[in-house]
Amino acid sequence: MDQGQPQEPVAASSTTSDNESIPDSDSEASERCWWCRGGITLPRYTNKTDKPCAICKECNLLEFLLKHADRYDSAREGDQIELGWVDEVALRRRCPLCRIAVHSLRQKFLGRLPDDFWENGMVGDKRTKVILQSHLPPDHEWKGTMTQGSLLVLTEPPLEDAVPATSDASRSPDTTVLARPEAVLLSEGCLEPYHAYGGVKRRRLWPDVSLGLLGEWLKVCEKVHPSRWKPRISKTIPKTLRVIDLDKACLVDMELKPRPTIESLFSASPVLELPFRYVTLSYVWGGPQAFVLSKVTKRALYQPGSLSPDRKDIPWTIRDFFRVVLGIGERYAWVDSLCIAQDDPAEVRQMVSAMDLVYENAFVTVAAASGTSAADALPGIRPGTRQPLQGREVFQRMALGVPLPPLDEVITASTWDSRGWTYQESVLSPRTLYFTDGQVHYKCARGCTACEETWEDSFNNRTNGDSSSLVSRRMDNAKSILHSYEPKKLSKVAAEDAYHGLYDNFGWWTHHVREMCRRNTTVPKDRLHALDGVLHHLQDLFDGHEFVWGLPSSALEVALLWRPVQNDSSRGCFRNAAKDNTGVVLPSWSWAGWTGEVYWRLWNICETAHSAISWIDMTKAGPAEDRRFDVRTCRAPTKAWLDENGFQRRKELGATGFYYVKDGREGIRYAHPVAFAPDEGPLRALDRETGELNFFAKTAEFRIPREHLEERAAIADSELDGSSNNIRHLCLFDADGHVAGVALADPDTLKALNQASFECIAIVNTTLCRVEWDYWFDEEEDRFKHITEFPVIEKKPGEKVVHTVLPTAGKEEEWDFYDGCWHGCWQDTDDISTCPFFDTRKIPAESKPWCVSPFRSIHPNAGPFPFDPRHYSIWRPWPLFEVLLVRREGEVVSRIGVGYVNWEAFTAVATEKHIRLR
Repeated sequence: MDQGQPQEPVAASSTTSDNESIPDSDSEASERCWWCRGGITLPRYTNKTDKPCAICKECNLLEFLLKHADRYDSAREGDQIELGWVDEVALRRRCPLCRIAVHSLRQKFLGRLPDDFWENGMVGDKRTKVILQSHLPPDHEWKGTMTQGSLLVLTEPPLEDAVPATSDASRSPDTTVLARPEAVLLSEGCLEPYHAYGGVKRRRLWPDVSLGLLGEWLKVCEKVHPSRWKPRISKTIPKTLRVIDLDKACLVDMELKPRPTIESLFSASPVLELPFRYVTLSYVWGGPQAFVLSKVTKRALYQPGSLSPDRKDIPWTIRDFFRVVLGIGERYAWVDSLCIAQDDPAEVRQMVSAMDLVYENAFVTVAAASGTSAADALPGIRPGTRQPLQGREVFQRMALGVPLPPLDEVITASTWDSRGWTYQESVLSPRTLYFTDGQVHYKCARGCTACEETWEDSFNNRTNGDSSSLVSRRMDNAKSILHSYEPKKLSKVAAEDAYHGLYDNFGWWTHHVREMCRRNTTVPKDRLHALDGVLHHLQDLFDGHEFVWGLPSSALEVALLWRPVQNDSSRGCFRNAAKDNTGVVLPSWSWAGWTGEVYWRLWNICETAHSAISWIDMTKAGPAEDRRFDVRTCRAPTKAWLDENGFQRRKELGATGFYYVKDGREGIRYAHPVAFAPDEGPLRALDRETGELNFFAKTAEFRIPREHLEERAAIADSELDGSSNNIRHLCLFDADGHVAGVALADPDTLKALNQASFECIAIVNTTLCRVEWDYWFDEEEDRFKHITEFPVIEKKPGEKVVHTVLPTAGKEEEWDFYDGCWHGCWQDTDDISTCPFFDTRKIPAESKPWCVSPFRSIHPNAGPFPFDPRHYSIWRPWPLFEVLLVRREGEVVSRIGVGYVNWEAFTAVATEKHIRLR
């Protein structure tokens, strides 16, 4: 038959009548393959001793799965087969169809079913039935007149409703669950050349990985975009890069040479390039390593044969990695433990600062995503290191298997994804091969995807060539994108990539920081150093402005206002006071000086903030007052200013509010326009030897009662990107007992200080509402006018406490602020002690107790103010200060929290001071 043009699948009834039973013999020569009508390619059943149960014996699996394009109704449920009670189905160990049904249920409800479920089928007081249903997704793309669906394994009653849901907290590391119990046809035998037809989308996974297949992925990827990954180095690194030559099985030095370009000839710092390509390894150390490069072992490891894959004292992950490199046709490898002298602090510091370049310039990175230590094998590289997870069964000469979970689920559940150092290794690598327990996945930063299980390898361009070639046929599948895991989406760290996402430059930065903060590092300082490479690339999105201890210097004021996170997967945010690689204690004002997750409120983050501080130039000598300087790092700009400096203001649905683009740099979205040079900004206020920021700012003290700190109730912050932040919101009271603001801080930390009041430093002046619904948003000029452009509107004597600044289109809707407690503590009695945000004044019995809504911007469902509007006017433009809570030790202060304080309450008691913030 013509191998280039596949036939339409032929139903089983073409060889036997509907009423005629198909012989059980595996050697029945008269039978023809249901697919190609050729010879027998698969046995009748999985094992020779298999015998289908009475129910499955009556099933014609091909007819059950077959869908006809002209008769298919996507709105109608597929045909069903009731297999019986689940405990009875589990006992039918000789029936392949029953076995695959049980296997899919086990994979779906891993660890969530009662211990005796498979013996009695009971969940609670109900016994469970198993039902098979043929299924085809409603959005299926027809590639012929017929196709095969999959088998959904349903239960009655549904187990999804009867057993606890899977949570990240309860799931053990490195385990995943299926989205739904399902079995699909596997491509085997004569089906393999016809993967694009008939609905057959999955390969059979063998115990051993085909390294030839992985090499083929890389070749196809290179054909798609051959000019994308030319190795080049543009950052100061050692003149030689130590790598492992696997042909010689020893260390060699790779000398970096200037690129042969006209520009390089006349440049003081020419672009360097690598003479040959290499493969990197990303893995989990899992503790100290016995076999590493050191001053003692260095000479020996340069001897040929010293790093053979068969050397027994090399950890298994690295030995298997060597086999992968050779198997995909490459020669040079890079592994941190063997290519960096671990007992040479100077070399370690130098290479850590260049780690981004090592991975960025690699040809491909092998990620040991299944391992928890270097002692673990790469699954499938050696016999016995990979167990089949598909649960493959053969029924009526058709192979069935349970589809493996997508890469995003596997990666998220892995130890590898929880480690800090693996983050930038994944983000910056141009290509990555992910070794998981079940299979190998491939991802490239430009969109190529593949995995062992599926034929739908996806590439983002097409190539010319012979239409019958494997490469060209793979290109024809470009529309089908495999799985949704996007580790490379995080790699929008270059200017030309910025426009691909909805994030502005500030949003991309906070995205990477938040991702790093959720990960674990053995040494606290490594959270910062493990992100150095990404931050280096992000400088291009900030016009070259430097990052200082993880914060962008071009918008340092708002960057200081990060917030701690505490939720089900986070234990809170605590000061670590670790030292960085230069020996400086990580400053309290940086997220890097704390252990825990953080976030920023991104909506119009720079535009609704006006700097309240004046920097002190530490590069000059003399009195601090004479060294005061101001730079425009945040404030809503006028149209004239934008035109003068080449910026245009824009907004797009899904973006974080207004953003700006600059003439000649259309690819970058700026959270706020900056017109000063890097050496003119806040960097001059930084003492790099101590990590100290010097500036003038107003400070004031507010009380947090001891009983308030003792209150353990957690109030959720609904603005944490739609999720909950359970860290405590604490009310700041003025001298008269009125709520003047709110703070976000750890109560135990504050209690340990044993203080009645706490010092707050005003960092920025901000609006009541961060969107254009704010009362002081100028719709004609399309910007937030600052306080200096408005007269203060005072509240009239005797006026009812009803205001007109709620977020409505006409800004006219009224709201009675006595209508209940704004964070959900509705109190119908005089007893308000259960609410941690009650006003300490006596409240008339006929009035409902009033409570402020902590740390939320104006919203009709959340509550409007972080202060008491009965005592402090909301009519004043920009009525809030965003403040840092600090602890003072002599002339030096350190951050202990962040918060909001009403402008009137703050300025009434504030004094300006020289702030030395460490």
